[in-house]
Amino acid sequence: METEAAILLTDMRGFTPLSLTSSPPQLLTTLGRYFEVVVDAVRAEGGDVLKFVGDGVLSIFEVTESGRAAACAAAVRAASQAVARARAESLPPFVAALHVGPVMYGNVGSPTRLDFTVVGLAVNVVSRLEEIPRRAGGHWFVPEVSPSICQLRRCGTSVSSS
Repeated sequence: METEAAILLTDMRGFTPLSLTSSPPQLLTTLGRYFEVVVDAVRAEGGDVLKFVGDGVLSIFEVTESGRAAACAAAVRAASQAVARARAESLPPFVAALHVGPVMYGNVGSPTRLDFTVVGLAVNVVSRLEEIPRRAGGHWFVPEVSPSICQLRRCGTSVSSS
């Protein structure tokens, strides 16, 4: 299937050092709490969590008749809620990247092992964008989507939605 979606990718910062200094049960508890925070926020804003990849979460917000801006705004709200809750619960910080574009989704793999996923240029772009706030020392990156809906005030520090 093909659709257009806002793709949100979050990734915990400092996971490798955390994995070296935490016991396995502590690490899994922290990771589970982080996943819960992101999943709850994504679902609350109408998105779908597609997969957990290591310490990352790949989510989509399908573009509906409300348009790209609405999908982007929902993703920004979800990420903002997750960041706020993670801070309140003293969880490790994480970075978030957002990109909107056409994607294909469905089961891919081999006859003996299938996985439901989303693929396409927009997914590749968001995975590259996720590196920008990590390198800049911030939390966010939203490329040009719509100045009236998503505004990047400074890489990694503030994204507002209206």
